[in-house]
Amino acid sequence: EISTLISYNEIFSLLKERFDEHLVKIVQTAFEHAGLLGKIFVCDGSSDRYVLEVISGMIFNCETKVLNKKSCQNSAVLVVDGAIERVSELYNVLEYFSMTKQPLLILARRFGDELISTISLNNAKKKLDITLVAMDETHADVNSLIDVSVVCGCDVVSALKGELISSKDPSTFSIVDSIIIAPSTLNVNNAKTTKSVEQHVKYLSESISHQSISYSEDIINKRIKSL
Repeated sequence: EISTLISYNEIFSLLKERFDEHLVKIVQTAFEHAGLLGKIFVCDGSSDRYVLEVISGMIFNCETKVLNKKSCQNSAVLVVDGAIERVSELYNVLEYFSMTKQPLLILARRFGDELISTISLNNAKKKLDITLVAMDETHADVNSLIDVSVVCGCDVVSALKGELISSKDPSTFSIVDSIIIAPSTLNVNNAKTTKSVEQHVKYLSESISHQSISYSEDIINKRIKSL
């Protein structure tokens, strides 16, 4: 078996033979920042110079409906494959988190106006600390919620499986190390699920060559890039 160090040196020996020194240095720096578990993506741009951007965590496209905090540590997470239209659907969840004052991130396809207004009002009164993030077909592939759930270490609540939010115990919700929320992106850091994410990425990568799932290569690559 070839050691990591030998493989690393062999790669850059080959690059030096074919490319200029400046480009090789850029690639070498990218390798150093990414480490053994990181991913490196090359994108075209309009700049006349190379730009190296290092991003930690997993980033997903989304639409933030209610933003209480831009960043949060040790937040509970609820992922729902479907729409949450009414406050009554979340009654037990809201009651629990109003008592604990623990931050909660809820991800779903869509949120009703009544729910958005209620959460916003109670956040402003410091009765709740809840962020609502929508992830639907307009912003991501239909499997984006599955990818997020793998990173967060939780199951997706799905009506297709006959599940109801009211049947879930809020005290058992998964806790994520940290999240950073912007109007159109969600950044999740969760060291506890590193192995699970690696296995999920491996499955997605293999599905491209084996064509074991009926989605285009471009969509799968976008999912892998988020992870």
